[in-house]
Amino acid sequence: MQEKINGKSGQNQINMQDSNRAEVLRFLALHPGCSRAELGEVTGLTQASMTKIVRSLTKSGLIYETGFTAGKKGRRCVGLSLNYNRYKVLSVRLSERWLEIQPHDFHGQPCGHLLSVPVESLREENMESIMRTIADGVSTFQKEFPELCAAAIALPEPCRRADGTMLLRPYQPSSALFPLQRKLEEMISLPLFFIHDAEAGAIACWHHSPDKNTGNVILHIFADESVEIGLTRGGLCLSDARMISMTGHLPIDPHGNICPKCGRTGCLDSNASLSAIEEHARQERSAFPESALNKVSVLSARTVFESARQWDPLAMKLIRDCGHSLGLGIASLLALCTPDRIFISGGMTHGGMLLLEDAKKTAKEHLASYQTLPPIELVPAQENRILSGAAHFAIQQLLNAPSRYLFPSEDTQDAPESESENEHKTDT
Repeated sequence: MQEKINGKSGQNQINMQDSNRAEVLRFLALHPGCSRAELGEVTGLTQASMTKIVRSLTKSGLIYETGFTAGKKGRRCVGLSLNYNRYKVLSVRLSERWLEIQPHDFHGQPCGHLLSVPVESLREENMESIMRTIADGVSTFQKEFPELCAAAIALPEPCRRADGTMLLRPYQPSSALFPLQRKLEEMISLPLFFIHDAEAGAIACWHHSPDKNTGNVILHIFADESVEIGLTRGGLCLSDARMISMTGHLPIDPHGNICPKCGRTGCLDSNASLSAIEEHARQERSAFPESALNKVSVLSARTVFESARQWDPLAMKLIRDCGHSLGLGIASLLALCTPDRIFISGGMTHGGMLLLEDAKKTAKEHLASYQTLPPIELVPAQENRILSGAAHFAIQQLLNAPSRYLFPSEDTQDAPESESENEHKTDT
């Protein structure tokens, strides 16, 4: 029988200690320099409990004292901060065409070079080679940055965050989920966390917001080779980690093209992705004989955007059509959630204001009478929000279980707090 401590099992007591440490660390991550008194007010922990937690976190080197700061009523207090330089995380993004890997510091900022490697399509026959490339890249960065303590891997949909599994092409009713996490954990020594790429982008958008200390809900539309949707509240994922998300394939046009990925007619992905704009250009350029798109040897989304900047009528129409489709998708999504802000990122943002204005106009026209359209922003195309968001996600997971991932093994054996120390404050 497990030993009892003050009427509670030893394991439960340890779990409570780690939960309290995690609560302190999460607040410090967003409020560097705050005092013990501020931490006590926010967390509700007693002074004795806070003293013990700060002592253990300081002993481990995870936090440090920043010096005196002004407290309430003019009193001087000692500020505390995370030791951001002690740990780093690795962000990995796997897409249909590219594998990207980059180390980030505990601020979520890149701190090393970006490794970008083209990959073959995500089919089962290619996965062994792709996994070996990931493992080799992680191993290379571990040698360069010994302080790496975890890696977060952002996956395209359809995937399941809970167990890091993916549905590979061709999508069939009988298709089995590929156990990517289990296989990579046999090849990589770092702890691995998995996240849907659009959710990673949503987390990054929240962290880039000036009001990130709030519980704002962010809707992130990643419009690139595919269209994918991520949702976060207060920087935390809102979707069920066990679900296989296919929100980017929301049907919006019953007369549209059949999507080669999901098989639906007129889904959002088949109308507003880079591959969609290329397909629509091929279908429509015969109706625009004067368009410059009839003269290019290789028709791509890039040539569409370049032609639109030269006022090419077909290119401008194609971008507006994509904006219209995004607007329809936004209106449909707003029937399911009420975000405070909407961000659009990915290659389609090269469409600029032409894309954005049509998206806003269409979304507003299709809202219910009681709804209002939240602010919609384009993320600059050069910003890799997915890698940044994956880093923040990895940091979240580490801070949520500090004893497991961040403490030296000898520091996790502190004597348990007494019951009175472990209790939160009560109102008097």
